[in-house]
Amino acid sequence: MKTPRGFLKLLGAVVGLSLFASATTAKADIVVYDNFGPGDTYNGVSGFAINSTFTQGPSFSPSDSGFLTEILLGVGHDGSGPLNLQLTLHADNMGEPGAILETINVVVTVPFGVDNMPTQAVAAGTTILDSSMTYWLIAFNDDAPGTNITWSRNIVGDMGIRALSMNGLAGPWNVQMFDLEMPALRVLVEGQVPEPASVALFIIALGGLGLMIRRRAAPA
Repeated sequence: MKTPRGFLKLLGAVVGLSLFASATTAKADIVVYDNFGPGDTYNGVSGFAINSTFTQGPSFSPSDSGFLTEILLGVGHDGSGPLNLQLTLHADNMGEPGAILETINVVVTVPFGVDNMPTQAVAAGTTILDSSMTYWLIAFNDDAPGTNITWSRNIVGDMGIRALSMNGLAGPWNVQMFDLEMPALRVLVEGQVPEPASVALFIIALGGLGLMIRRRAAPA
């Protein structure tokens, strides 16, 4: 039995619209890790020292996969700023920081204290975070010896582990299994969101295909 020409046309339209929908997607950042409080608040009186002695940072597991686009930190300088902070994203190596996946240079412009907005670290957008993996975000004071940056604690009760080195990024790493309060941190990746118009067209075409199939299946 020959397939009606109209059916083939509609089927082709559905396939074409599905390809169109996949191509016409809007890029939007997705939060995959976040422990800031309401209004981007964090602990402005207590945190972890980042200086010529201490290089440290937490591990985290993203809730979704995607290209890393941005990191927000609750950090402040000791009053001698602005100060340069180097963030390194590491793969996990048997429970401690492993290979460096990306390095982001950040200028910390706000002094340590309350009511400061988060400091933004813009990624290259080329490093993929996998939701099934664990990563480490290590902060290194890339400024003059004697200066100090404080990475504030979160205020929402988020707990985790940190790795600390007294030899910069070279390690060895001491994984902190006490004082498990996490520093204030938000991680974003690039997500794909279909445009509403393309989704609507696809649904209409799919509905038409379903109706035609039902009519062909109905007894004469």
